[in-house]
Amino acid sequence: MATVSDLMKFNFDWTKLNQMMDTISPEAAKVSGYVYEHMTLTDEGFNYIVLTNEILESFDLGDFGTAFIVPLMGKINAAKAWAVFEQQDEGFYRARYGHAKFQLMILLSVTVAVDIHWHQEQLLKMMQN
Repeated sequence: MATVSDLMKFNFDWTKLNQMMDTISPEAAKVSGYVYEHMTLTDEGFNYIVLTNEILESFDLGDFGTAFIVPLMGKINAAKAWAVFEQQDEGFYRARYGHAKFQLMILLSVTVAVDIHWHQEQLLKMMQN
């Protein structure tokens, strides 16, 4: 709380700052809707989505990228761990993980075909420790 009170001493528009931090592009909004519509949440609490090049190109995110998708997956209250599998131009998938217990995000390059069940097992093992 002391940090917040210290920040309040500076003269700038807090409302405008909050609006800037919370604003997304129309393209990002469309991707967010797609993610929530097409994500898979397992009984064990593993929430994931696979985004192919075709899907990504249809949203035309440009420089904005997909990094904002990982936190979206963790907003689901039943999600204990989550992953976004994003196809790269070379054909492999980049996997971005999040985990509720450890408050972490891990970025991996997966050079083989996406094996959702393997990733789910690994994250469930982490959750048990």
